[in-house]
Amino acid sequence: KSPFTSLLGMSQLMATMSYNLNPEQFSDYAKSIYQSGQRLFELLENLLEWSRSQMDQVTFEPEAQDISALVQRNVELLHQVAEQKGIGLVNEAPGVFINADHHMLDTVIRNLLSNAIKFTEESGSITVTAAEKGDRVEIAVVDSGIGMAPEQIDNLFKIDSTQSTKGTKGESGTGLGLLLCKDFVDRH
Repeated sequence: KSPFTSLLGMSQLMATMSYNLNPEQFSDYAKSIYQSGQRLFELLENLLEWSRSQMDQVTFEPEAQDISALVQRNVELLHQVAEQKGIGLVNEAPGVFINADHHMLDTVIRNLLSNAIKFTEESGSITVTAAEKGDRVEIAVVDSGIGMAPEQIDNLFKIDSTQSTKGTKGESGTGLGLLLCKDFVDRH
């Protein structure tokens, strides 16, 4: 509800008081509305994907994927969000090819990067790496974020105890993104 509240509140202010706002205030409100809209879109996208996954309506179509290119697309997509917090976002994944479902892997990388941005303090860093481990590839999203308490880790993938923790700038979430990631990784 929080992103909706922000979106509605800011748009109402712009609609009812636009004549009293100076250009800087108007721009700040517009940015806030845009950010709330982005968060709502991500939430809706995760909710729909997770729902489809739970109903076995997501098809698994593995094909050759270049990890570095896939990570880079997501780094570019989320670069502006990271930049707003002064976070360095780096792709160090080598051009390794794996057999994976593009859509699922893209969703996993995007959600992990979004979480890393959410829980990394200003001026922090996030690096994505990949390493071949036998017939598998291990992808890691490493950040300088705030980490998790042991009880959070224990309940991380339990749907009945999914809780959201506020990000370093008060960002909200539902916990569905990580459940979706787990589901998609399990399918692989």
